[in-house]
Amino acid sequence: MIFTRYNREAVELQLSQKERRLELDTRNAREDTLRLQRIREEEYNRIRDRRKRRIRTALAGLAGIGLAAGAFFSAAPALQLVSGNQALEEGRLEEAEAIYTSLGSFGNAEAQLKETRFRKAGKTARESEDPAELDAAAEALRDLGDREDAAALADEAGIKAARILLDGGDWAGARERATRTREGAPGREALMQDCLFAEAKEHLDNKEFTIAREQFMELGSYEGAADLAAACVYEPALQLIEDGAYDEAIAALKANFVNGDGTCAVNEQTAVAMLIYYDLFDDLAPLKEQLKT
Repeated sequence: MIFTRYNREAVELQLSQKERRLELDTRNAREDTLRLQRIREEEYNRIRDRRKRRIRTALAGLAGIGLAAGAFFSAAPALQLVSGNQALEEGRLEEAEAIYTSLGSFGNAEAQLKETRFRKAGKTARESEDPAELDAAAEALRDLGDREDAAALADEAGIKAARILLDGGDWAGARERATRTREGAPGREALMQDCLFAEAKEHLDNKEFTIAREQFMELGSYEGAADLAAACVYEPALQLIEDGAYDEAIAALKANFVNGDGTCAVNEQTAVAMLIYYDLFDDLAPLKEQLKT
């Protein structure tokens, strides 16, 4: 029995079976290895594809953001210009000026900036009663240069500032503002005469009779100028009368009325009569007596 079991054929059969089983196990192991390798490769490919899709998606998103940003920034100045135009039409001049200034030469921003400054300065010229503000408005309007309406409004602001100063007694400041306006500007000539009249009156009040009389006479037919020019002659003479210097008073009066050839234009009696006519004192009896003689 034992011999039969271990005879050559039986041994070879057993070895052959073991070899087949081993070969089968080896093939199965190899197939399992290949299958696992395919699974790992497929998983790797899936992961790689997902990563690629994510990268493509991210890049597409970034590209979209870039395009959107580019579109936004290219459109931003145009949007600002629209915003500036709306602010200008609604009278928000400070806001409009800031927007147009930031836009520089974009579109028609420069022209709109000029229009904004014209309206802003014009508003001040029409509404303000402050000479400093009016000065600034007039200067801003003159800086616009090529607009006739701006130049006219600058003159208006200048004349208005001068009038305010003159009403406050500052004839020198008023005259200086008037000289900044253009020749022939409405109200300029009348203002200059008013300033000269105020200056002459100041000289008269300070008893600076000679220069006061010259300025009053320069004013010609200006209302009140002739009477005050005469007062520049009579007041010094009357002061002499008050001091009792009657002859000196008559001589001073006659000296101010001369003909073109240098001869006296009035006689002594006429001089006395003129002094009595412009009497600023209560007692001119001595002069009246002299007139009778």
